[in-house]
Amino acid sequence: MLHFRKVVNDCLLRDIGFNGPKFTWCNGRESGSSISVRLDQFFGNPQWWNCFAQVRVIHEGVAYSDHIPICLHSEAPAVASGREKLFRFEAMWLGEKGCDNNVEDIWRRVTDSNSMDDLMNKISACGQRLQVWN
Repeated sequence: MLHFRKVVNDCLLRDIGFNGPKFTWCNGRESGSSISVRLDQFFGNPQWWNCFAQVRVIHEGVAYSDHIPICLHSEAPAVASGREKLFRFEAMWLGEKGCDNNVEDIWRRVTDSNSMDDLMNKISACGQRLQVWN
C-alpha cells in the first residue's frame, strides 16, 4: 500500500468521488463480524480533470459478487434548451408498419447495465426513431 499511496501522491491523483451505496465490497458475514469497505475507486490527475470536468462515478446496485459494479459516466448530463421540440408519443404510430419492430429492436439492445440511465437512453432512442414519422 505504501507504493500505491506514493504513486497516487507523485502523480497528483485524487479520488473522483461517487454516487450510490457507500461501500463497494462486503465479506458477506453475519452482522457481528461483517466488514464493508470502499475498495473500488476511480482517480484522476489535474490534466485529466481539465478534460473531464463533468464525469461522475455511480456505485450500481447489488451484484452477484462480493463487489458491486462501479461505472464512470464521462458525458455531461443533457441540458434541455427552449428550442428543442418536446417529444410526444402519437397513438397513430402504433398502426404504422414497422413501429413495433423499431421499438423491439431498440429494447433488445444488450447493455451492461439495468440502470435508470440505460432505460432513459432506450426510451430516447425509441422517440428519435418514431419522430422520423412525425
